[in-house]
Amino acid sequence: MTTDLHVEHVPAQFVWQKRDWLAVAALSLIGLTLLLLRLNSPSWLVFDEHWYARDGCWYVLASRPQCDLTREILVDKNVEEFLRDYNEVSPEQPPLGKWLIGIGIWIFGLNGRPARLASVGCGAATITLIYFLAYKLFRSRIAAIVSAGLLMFDFLHFVQARLAMLDIFVSFFGVAAYVFSVLDREQILERGNGKVAESRLWDRKWRFAAGLSCGAAAASKLSGWFVVLGIFLLITGWEIHSRRSYGLRLALFRTFREENGSIGLALVGLPIVVYAASYTGRLEGTIFAWPWATNSWFRAMLHHQFFMIQYHSTALNARVNPATLFLPMLAKPMLYWSQPAGDLVRGVLVFGNPFIWWPAFATLLVIAWRRFHARKIDPPEGVVLSGFFVNYAVWILMTWARPQVMLHYFTPVLPFTSLMVGYLIAIISPKLRPVAAVAILAMAGLIFAFYYPVLTAIPISAHALETYTNVANVITGHYNH
Repeated sequence: MTTDLHVEHVPAQFVWQKRDWLAVAALSLIGLTLLLLRLNSPSWLVFDEHWYARDGCWYVLASRPQCDLTREILVDKNVEEFLRDYNEVSPEQPPLGKWLIGIGIWIFGLNGRPARLASVGCGAATITLIYFLAYKLFRSRIAAIVSAGLLMFDFLHFVQARLAMLDIFVSFFGVAAYVFSVLDREQILERGNGKVAESRLWDRKWRFAAGLSCGAAAASKLSGWFVVLGIFLLITGWEIHSRRSYGLRLALFRTFREENGSIGLALVGLPIVVYAASYTGRLEGTIFAWPWATNSWFRAMLHHQFFMIQYHSTALNARVNPATLFLPMLAKPMLYWSQPAGDLVRGVLVFGNPFIWWPAFATLLVIAWRRFHARKIDPPEGVVLSGFFVNYAVWILMTWARPQVMLHYFTPVLPFTSLMVGYLIAIISPKLRPVAAVAILAMAGLIFAFYYPVLTAIPISAHALETYTNVANVITGHYNH
């Protein structure tokens, strides 16, 4: 027996209560504690932290010695040339994520732990937001607990939230944008018969909050622009559907006429403004010059965008054998970092938690089928599918563009895979719901506990690391023996 999630009036038992504050506080506290424990292991920069942590340091301290930028070559980039030409060593990505990384460095200096504090904060906050989003969508406290709990136990989310990289910021701001869009949807539903459109822009506060979050996602990493597109299409679709639901003719035209101001300003103009504002202090020029003048800040901004497009286009065209992979569960486990520790070894191994990723993709077809059979304005399936596919598109694009699979590109998808499993819990019989929730959380939590040593670089024997890797290879279908 399944439960109909398409309800326009929230029953009393689903109103936010004290127990929800307790549940979300407990989950957030546990998640934050897990992320902070052994945050300095590994103690120095690993993987793409080499670029973003040093640039975050450079943003706030502007000291080559303090930011470890005195060497001539950093991995494969000439530091002198990049600082001279672009005033940073990772100009191919926008600045906001690096500004956030720089906050901890500005307070505590450049090393592993301070550089990761912003990531930890956003990782823990995403768990909180997912509880709220799941509760709003599914009207089920148990489903909300499952969604947030599974995100907490996701290997990739856990590791990325403990590294000074950019993907976790896209994930956080993307989820925030969807939370605000759902709150905006509630305002659409509250208009009654929909025949009188509100004309005051300040009545769309949640829409503007969604636009602000979209802009922050795009300003953290270029892939965040997919979030902007997803939210734009979602809210526009809701506005059109609301008019059709009430029998209004020319719904598309009416939506354009009545909502062009709020949608245009909130979901187009505001993201662009936030994105541009993130470059404050990073580009030379004055905003008071004509855009085409040599000393114009806007000209420098436009020139930098063309550089980023050219940079990524060159990388795209340079591919030889694309590694397109539609199912990330089958991606080969990635060893982010390893180092001998006396007779032992420390490493960070990443792959998908099988008790989250496999159930999520199995539920995807169910969600899609139910979405296209929905007849009401507020099906939760639309939100889940939108958040999943706009971020999943980035994963497909990046695995197609590169000869190797880079798992961290899947990070912004993870909140929505957890939501999909929460959805599965929400549609089963209420009598079975607690048992199913305990079972899925227990399985995901146990394998998380089993892999905890190689998620946090705890010193173990070389044989133990090999065993962890072999088990991960069996799970992902890469064991060759």
